Amino acid sequence: MSNYKEQYLHISSYILNDVRLDPTKKILLSYIISLSKTSNGCYASNERFGELLSINSDGASKQISKLKRLGYIETKRLYKNSKEYRYIKVLNLSNDKNIKQSDIFINIPYSILFDVNLSSTQKLLLSEIMSLLKLPEGCYKSNNDFGKLIGIGGGGISKQIKKFNF
Repeated sequence: MSNYKEQYLHISSYILNDVRLDPTKKILLSYIISLSKTSNGCYASNERFGELLSINSDGASKQISKLKRLGYIETKRLYKNSKEYRYIKVLNLSNDKNIKQSDIFINIPYSILFDVNLSSTQKLLLSEIMSLLKLPEGCYKSNNDFGKLIGIGGGGISKQIKKFNF
């Protein structure tokens, strides 16, 4: 028996339901929140965020800047031993009146989260499908239901499902 225990990224309902965030920003913000729970806060590099999002470090930097402009995070530059570090602080999001709360969430297994062959939308979608397959009645959601959860249309979901090699 293996001692391997899968890790997950939790994406809360208030992030899933925030219409200002596309799937890439939903994953990025959730990851920043998960890293901010440690005593060190979030000091991850653009390269690490790029790995997570299957994009280059410049693209990751742009996504972080967009989260900052939207008021989700703030950043500070710190210098230690002649080296520059960026600290990311998450602002209080769950109290925003524009964000609908519910008990719906997605847990993305790290094996899916860091799969470079999947887009952010596919990572969210595949994680939800995998969790539903564990139910006794299996995966029964419609494309429109998946779309509402992820924040894209049912037609977009259909296109993403066709890209999977099931």
